[in-house]
Amino acid sequence: MVSESLLITLDHLEAGLALEIIPEKGSHCRILNELEAVEHGECIYQIMEGQSYEYEFIGGEKYMLSAIVDGIVLPSRRNSARGRISPNIYVGTLKLFIINKDSHLDVDELCVEVVATKFDQSVDNSYRSNYRKMLEDITDKCSELLMQTNAPVYQNFEIDYDKDSRTIYQRFSFVKSILYNDDFEGAILKIISNPSTVWEQEHMQTDIGRLRRINNDSIRQLTSGRVRVPVSTSSTLHKLSITSVSEKIQTSCKIESFDNSENRFIKHSLNTFQQFTESCLIIFERYKMERPANEASQMVAKLTRYLGHPFFKTIQAPKTLKLNSRSRFSLPDKTVLYNTPPLAGRII
Repeated sequence: MVSESLLITLDHLEAGLALEIIPEKGSHCRILNELEAVEHGECIYQIMEGQSYEYEFIGGEKYMLSAIVDGIVLPSRRNSARGRISPNIYVGTLKLFIINKDSHLDVDELCVEVVATKFDQSVDNSYRSNYRKMLEDITDKCSELLMQTNAPVYQNFEIDYDKDSRTIYQRFSFVKSILYNDDFEGAILKIISNPSTVWEQEHMQTDIGRLRRINNDSIRQLTSGRVRVPVSTSSTLHKLSITSVSEKIQTSCKIESFDNSENRFIKHSLNTFQQFTESCLIIFERYKMERPANEASQMVAKLTRYLGHPFFKTIQAPKTLKLNSRSRFSLPDKTVLYNTPPLAGRII
């Protein structure tokens, strides 16, 4: 929602304290609702790339503002509780620090989202689609250039299974890039709507009056069962000296089941992703990493929705993994899914 200004209340620091951010001429700002902000992993308060804003602490002259990136926040020389915010070409989450002028210490921090505007007339398409797609394309192209046979530099990529990644967020982002891939989501939906099935024998106790087919096993149970009912004297069986038969016998029939090795592996992979993401969430919350924690929480909810589908409730945990089976998943697919969460990559 487009807003004339951003008013961020800071009552937890001092009663009546607030930070107001006011767009200058030709500039804009907006406030997202909390659900939309969580869905897209953005801050609620948003300003635009390349535009400029004034800010002022209301109800507190002893506070000043600074940013994690130098040059974006410019305090006024006459009154340091006021100033200008000029993100220029900076795009993404901008962390702001509130400083007590008396102690020169950071007393709080908050964030605003600097939204890209140069790629599309629609702000959402410019930032959420085009800008992020550009970053992905740059990453892909750089990797391709490094790995070309005629590249001016020589690089080897190898997996180190003994060494952890440098930061937990790097590992989390690697897994997130897979889970939020359109191909991955499409594959999960396709598996749920058209799963692999096997035929299984189901055994049940059946009343003898409902028997359709009689075989040797059924005849043995009729003559040897413990719970018996008398045979009518006019029956042919009675003439053969059979005075009673079993009331019920055990029969079997074939049913279609989703509980096979292929579907068990899929459920195991999703469970592994969920456990990994929950572990990341605990660490992010412990170190008060707000945005990563929001991303992890959203990803846990996404995986919980997948695993909560009735399809997965009938599937047990896997016992073995057949890498050479002729199933819908090839060996590379299984290896990638199996090794993704603990994977730590490095460039030599």
